[in-house]
Amino acid sequence: MARMNWFWKALGGKQGRDQKRSVSLVARAADLEEELQSLSDAELADRTRGNRDDAPELLACLREVANRSIGLRPFDVQLQGALRLLEGDVVQMATGEGKTLSGALAAAGFALRGERVHSVTVNSYLAGRDAEWMGPLFDFLGLTSAAVRETDGPEARREAYASDVVFVAVNELGFDVLRDRCAVAVEDRVQEPARVAIIDEADSVLVDEALVPLVLAGSAPGEAPTGKITDIVRRLQRGDDYTVDSGRRNVFLTDAGSRRVERLLGIESLYDEDNVGSALVQVNVALHARELLQRDVDYIVRDGKVLLVDSSRGRVADLQRWPDGLQAAVEAKEGLDVSEGGRVLDSLTIQQLIGRYEITCGMTGTAVAAGDQFREFYGMRVSVVEPNEPCIRIDEADRIYATGDDAFDAAVEEVVDVNSTDRPVLVGTRDVAESERLANALRERGIDVAVLNAKNDEAEAAVIAEAGAPGRVTVSTQMAGRGTDI
Repeated sequence: MARMNWFWKALGGKQGRDQKRSVSLVARAADLEEELQSLSDAELADRTRGNRDDAPELLACLREVANRSIGLRPFDVQLQGALRLLEGDVVQMATGEGKTLSGALAAAGFALRGERVHSVTVNSYLAGRDAEWMGPLFDFLGLTSAAVRETDGPEARREAYASDVVFVAVNELGFDVLRDRCAVAVEDRVQEPARVAIIDEADSVLVDEALVPLVLAGSAPGEAPTGKITDIVRRLQRGDDYTVDSGRRNVFLTDAGSRRVERLLGIESLYDEDNVGSALVQVNVALHARELLQRDVDYIVRDGKVLLVDSSRGRVADLQRWPDGLQAAVEAKEGLDVSEGGRVLDSLTIQQLIGRYEITCGMTGTAVAAGDQFREFYGMRVSVVEPNEPCIRIDEADRIYATGDDAFDAAVEEVVDVNSTDRPVLVGTRDVAESERLANALRERGIDVAVLNAKNDEAEAAVIAEAGAPGRVTVSTQMAGRGTDI
């Protein structure tokens, strides 16, 4: 590895030169500001379109366009971020520094060059928010923009994807690709070709979730466990009849468990030709549903239906189901009406999805830590943009506790202490179950708590609007965008 140090140093040196160049170009853009302020809206739009390949002119024009259209004058650091995005980098900007505006400026720059742009977010809430917020900027320049939302049907999606700039959650984008690949007629497809992807929370999407498969399942009679098998699995004892691995990813029947299931089913062997592809599969699926999928963590039950929870975003994953009989197994476990099984039609990893674009750039608050992965897997460099003003927030050291219960109790005490000073408090939790446990513990201490999780995400806007008020305590599952909006 030592022999490669010169290579990484060379990359770092070039990166540093690029950042100095960006600062210089932004400074030249500042010199044009007074001149551009004297132009009419039409003259400004024409000048922006005519200088789409001249970086200082483009940045100066986009700054004035943003100021007039959405009332936000981009700071120099936001223009630097936009320029580095236009150069194909992953831009690191601290939370609250205005990545959304930098991304919109870059999207406008690409679109003015004739490129259709997909602005990829981590959830549909952010896609809708950003499209509505930044829409007037694109309108000013004669560009079209739209968001793809979870509830959109094929026609609405088709119309959105025809826009110059499309704001879309990565999962929605991926499943639209999969559905288009399975379409039997060209006119049934919803997407239009796009060469450019601007990815928000790039480290999460491109690194943490790179190999997460998006699986398209169709309705089909699957290997869903029968009621009898579900009842048998309920009677099995962990440790004696089955074991679960340390990572809680797999569950295995023991020899004793296999013999018990065979006796209760009245069959000679689970592993003979007649049963290995049917009864054994159904037993394993029922065990998976019982042991590895937890209510209010992996799914919730609403209106008699099992709804999957996207663990990385804290929301119900609309229209998503587990395939291969697993959905039906969870329904049976919860005593609900069992729906049809699912058959896998197609699948795609996030890495494969992003690899479809010729030009990829991104932004996040924590890019440097994943710099090696960005270089190795995507050929992308990291550009660090410094804050517009020095950060005055004090980041306390992490506190480590011996047990989860100790950490939980300490969190409760911290919230109680801070709440006594009338400061608003936002607490992030891993899942629905933990959010409700914490909220109940705080209520027992006499604190009024607002809870935001997959069970009540329709109340999100109202909860966020009140979260910063004096004395408010908000307990939320983790979801990008909530903390920033609050």
